Amino acid sequence: MWHGLKRTSLGLILMALAASVLLLSDRPQRSARNNRRPRAAIFSFASRPTLDDSVRGCLDALAVRGFEPGLTMDLERFNAENDLPTANGIAKAIESGGFDMAITFSTPALQVMAAANREGRIVHVFGTVTDPFVSGVGLCRTNLASRPAWLAGLGTFQPVKEVFVMARACFPALKTVGVVWCTSETCSEACLKLAREKCAELGITLLEAPVQSSVEVLDAARSLISRGAEALWIGGDNIVETSVASVVKPAMEAGIPVFANEPAHAKAGALLGLGADYYEVGKATGDMAADILNGRKPASIPIENCVPQQLAVNLATLAKLRDPWRIPDDLMKSAAIVIGADGKRIDGVASPAPARKWKLRLIELVEAPAIEETRQGILSGLKESGLVEGRDYELHIGDAQGDLATMNSLFDAALTEKADLIFTITTPALQMAMQKITDRPIVYALALDPLLAGDTGTHERHRPNVAGVYDRSPFEQMMGVIRECLPEAKTLGTLYAPGESNSVNFRDEMQKAAEAAGYRLAAMPANSSTEVGDAALALTERGVDLICQINDNQNEAAFPSIVQAAQRARLPVFGFSTGLARRGAILTLSNDHEDGGREAALIAARIMRGESPASIPYVGITKVRLTVNLTTAREMNFYVPEAVVQRADEVVGREGEGK
Repeated sequence: MWHGLKRTSLGLILMALAASVLLLSDRPQRSARNNRRPRAAIFSFASRPTLDDSVRGCLDALAVRGFEPGLTMDLERFNAENDLPTANGIAKAIESGGFDMAITFSTPALQVMAAANREGRIVHVFGTVTDPFVSGVGLCRTNLASRPAWLAGLGTFQPVKEVFVMARACFPALKTVGVVWCTSETCSEACLKLAREKCAELGITLLEAPVQSSVEVLDAARSLISRGAEALWIGGDNIVETSVASVVKPAMEAGIPVFANEPAHAKAGALLGLGADYYEVGKATGDMAADILNGRKPASIPIENCVPQQLAVNLATLAKLRDPWRIPDDLMKSAAIVIGADGKRIDGVASPAPARKWKLRLIELVEAPAIEETRQGILSGLKESGLVEGRDYELHIGDAQGDLATMNSLFDAALTEKADLIFTITTPALQMAMQKITDRPIVYALALDPLLAGDTGTHERHRPNVAGVYDRSPFEQMMGVIRECLPEAKTLGTLYAPGESNSVNFRDEMQKAAEAAGYRLAAMPANSSTEVGDAALALTERGVDLICQINDNQNEAAFPSIVQAAQRARLPVFGFSTGLARRGAILTLSNDHEDGGREAALIAARIMRGESPASIPYVGITKVRLTVNLTTAREMNFYVPEAVVQRADEVVGREGEGK
């Protein structure tokens, strides 16, 4: 017995020693893991206000909790731009990319990330999801303990029944409502089930038009109107919400309203938008992520419904309706957002005037359509903000005519004249401003993301005197349009300016989007405007199926040379600036540069009224415009599919131009 006890004791001692050796040998690795910055990915399915607000709220919450991108954590942002194959690729890259955490926004992003992360290699936090329990990610409403240990998040089930009650209150005779919905989205189906129940209760006939992609939305909406819909409803549906204009446009043409479960849709023309304040939803998601980064186990966090409700109404839409709709007083009083009869947002309290008259200077590099649109937006935005020229500010505009030395002189003159705030248009203007000016506000527009143009901070913690709205072209969406118009295309061509950092960046971004869509990109450099013509001719000889021209100052100014070379080779030209559609491009898919300028002006107004530029995050343009020039298309014998023409914001060259 004693011999056996000694053998057992010896075995225990050896095991303890082995464990000690393992612990000691692992100590450097454990220390390194504990001391290194956490690495997280934020993954959105598309660019739209709901998801953009959610991401913004998440980032703000993380920062408050001490997790600041680039400082105390490493963070990368991904966006599938409403493309499911791209989303699947992103999810796989995140799962295998060495991240500690993935934070997803939207139901499709939750689903593809969960599918890629079946083995739980990383923690997954989700937000802005209609009903996570029907998303097929391993969650059970009747057995909350049965769930993946690495998964946590929030549901945000839209107030579907409530918005139907509001619609009936606004028009008691309402009998027929139409809905376009995507059959492949569980979030859309979940909302639709509630809508069917409420309509049956209210005695409303619900007409349904199923779709599978955004290109089908316009025709589906028109079919509902032809079937007698008195109003259209938009629920929680990613495909339809990214095509909200394709629902609002035919509804307005017919004089019937759209009501929605997203407050931001009121700005796009919906009569009512009842939904969540998605900035607050994003903050709640960010707080949850911070809890987990601080050590809380994901499985210990209840999955709850988070819907901080917000109502928006549009009085401009109300005035255009054929039936006697009205907004009851109790709804008006409860509305957080009101769009007035003039189409502009009404603030509850009049904005104060600045404490003094400001000297404003606007400096731009060159004349070009996108620059002109941005400048017009700035002028409109200053007026919209309630500021009065002559009383609140004086504005002088300086154009460098494409010459950097002249632009340098314009900045020197602005400083000599003691300008209080300087607007910049274009990336070179912003870069020069950041090099020369540190003691007064700079507000930029139509420029590359400042983090790619010299600012070493983050979107939330950046240079203290700089704020504005940056420009990133909708490359991923353009790939889809090209696929519709040229289904056999394999190679795309573009010119770029090696001396412009924004041009090089856009070339790289377009190459990523092209390769993700299965295209090859041929990019031809041109070092000056005088080289553009020859470079364009050389590009046409590289086997390209069309020229899809990125935005930069040099090639936009010399765009006629590109068009001439393309027409000689019988190649269509697409572009990313609306004005190019009247200068030889058949089609443009562009950021709404005028709206970007307007948003920049509203930021400037906030600064003039006392806000610090340091407190205003860098943001990008969100509105996109599709323009088609049928005159140029006919001249080139190029067919633009009717579905593309129908959803265009502007059509040149047919009866009803500029519709």
